[in-house]
Amino acid sequence: MVFCSHQTIPAASLQNSEALRILQIVKFWGLSGVDFFFVLSAFLITTLLLTERDSYGRIDFRLFFMRRLLRIWPLYYLNILMAFFLLPALPMPTWTPHFGTPEWHAMVAYYLGPYLCFLGNFTNPPPLPLIDQMNHMWSVCIEEQFYLGWCAILLVVSRTRSLVLFLGACQAGTMLLRAYLITHTTDFRFFYCNTFSHLDPMVMGALVAVLLHRKILTVQSLRPVGGWLLLAAPLAFLTVVVFFRPITLNQISAVFAMTLLALSGTLLLLGLLSYPPAQRLFSHPVLAGPGKITYGMYVFHVVAIDLGSLALFLWIVHVSGGGPVGFFELGMKFVVSLTVTLILAKLSWVLLEKRCNALRHKLTRVAIKPLPPATEEA
Repeated sequence: MVFCSHQTIPAASLQNSEALRILQIVKFWGLSGVDFFFVLSAFLITTLLLTERDSYGRIDFRLFFMRRLLRIWPLYYLNILMAFFLLPALPMPTWTPHFGTPEWHAMVAYYLGPYLCFLGNFTNPPPLPLIDQMNHMWSVCIEEQFYLGWCAILLVVSRTRSLVLFLGACQAGTMLLRAYLITHTTDFRFFYCNTFSHLDPMVMGALVAVLLHRKILTVQSLRPVGGWLLLAAPLAFLTVVVFFRPITLNQISAVFAMTLLALSGTLLLLGLLSYPPAQRLFSHPVLAGPGKITYGMYVFHVVAIDLGSLALFLWIVHVSGGGPVGFFELGMKFVVSLTVTLILAKLSWVLLEKRCNALRHKLTRVAIKPLPPATEEA
């Protein structure tokens, strides 16, 4: 979904204005893939931390920090090196500002510091030109901020009631802040890229983990409605797409649109946990295998899309003779971009992430217990 959201759609290539409008809506709401990831990641991290505390009597913050460092930092800082110093030095029209220009110096002076400290999300919307390869890294900043803060909360708060009340207060607070920012700003990125006004998916993912871990909610109790939960998830998402158009994101209705997106991801998570056929499907090696390279896919997909655009340009100039761009050409660009993304992500895993991941596993104190074997009778 995120990959689709960063694809460029040349308006002149589509004669049907309605088709262009639909594609633009799909492109815009592709951003919601980030929200689905936030829900899942918050659920997994919270489950691990709660299990660690139950097993060892406390959470080792130092080990948790080291595990996060080994998983996120190497590729994150490699991307910063590429985006600020390597790509601007190459003769690609989309990798601007170019190295050594006044615009490049301004970009480095304004953005490099915040992104080095995982605070780059608070520079959105960018007041100065920012190279495309950094435009999506705001979500990694939000992730790091939330999980370090959430781990600190779990260090001092252990009672289930207190955790649930805290998460409820966070949900209410994030909606109130979002309402304030919507009424006092003109760009949706002021609240969409702000950690404190975009807590909905992390709150809901963490809440599911707390309820399941404390057995207030159980997978077995959800099994009878697992299929319905999977059906409700896309319905909630489609409700947002149909009734909350991109233009309405600067209206007060966006307060509820983002919450509904997070709820959609939460329903999807609960459905996957409780519906046996879905568990078997997503445990298949074809679907489970690429999981280890998803971080690399996210980091490198913008560079891959730029290279796909270059391939499309060369096709137009040297093959089609400057003819109009149609769905075939856009499809070709999509295939090239996706292929390059997979290649870069695989190389990243083999050359860098795999080694860091091996060190990270040595620091892991607990693992998430597998769900009971799925059966049709369950």
